[in-house]
Amino acid sequence: MQTINTESYDSLELSKMFHEIKNPLTLINSSLQLIQDEHPEVTTFRFWNQTMEDLKNLRVLIDELSTFQKGNVLNITKVNLFDFTEDILESTAGFLLETGTPLTFESSINDLDFYADEVKLRQAIINLLKNAAESSDSGSPIFLRITADSHQLYISVADKGCGIPKDELSKIFEPFHTTKSYGTGLGLPIVKKIIESHNGKLHIQSEEGAGTTFLISLPLS
Repeated sequence: MQTINTESYDSLELSKMFHEIKNPLTLINSSLQLIQDEHPEVTTFRFWNQTMEDLKNLRVLIDELSTFQKGNVLNITKVNLFDFTEDILESTAGFLLETGTPLTFESSINDLDFYADEVKLRQAIINLLKNAAESSDSGSPIFLRITADSHQLYISVADKGCGIPKDELSKIFEPFHTTKSYGTGLGLPIVKKIIESHNGKLHIQSEEGAGTTFLISLPLS
């Protein structure tokens, strides 16, 4: 009797489903953008801008659902910490400039190689940085700090924003839970899934009116 791994099967089916949904969405978006480029007057049509925004949000949702579903599938390679952090700083520069958010970066490590899924770990940290910026007033700084000991790599992202109410702290990693008027509620669950897939831990400290700190600890061996 043949045994089927239902978890792997379901994962494969979900991946195919996301792919089948994303392709026509991309085609629709490209077609609408082409129409808008050739006929700018359509932006004055009723519901046009809202339709474009809804389409954008739907594409973001599909991307984040796909990422969440694949969060525990890792491609482990050797990662250079200096290059890794430089890439993160470059990737977030535009977003931080747009939101008026200064970033303070501190590292006690001159250089270090470690093993991780570079793409997914980068996404996890960028998600935390974006979350910190969105939780802060314009002009309020956020902080990225990196330290290590002989066994662990520590990456913290902190802000001086509004903080998280105590009754919300236990819910922030639940998929689709959000206190914002926008977003999918998948950003932090994606971070948690990626970090735990690396056998790491994600800690949070938050105080209302004072800000929030997320601390990632990753094993170095």
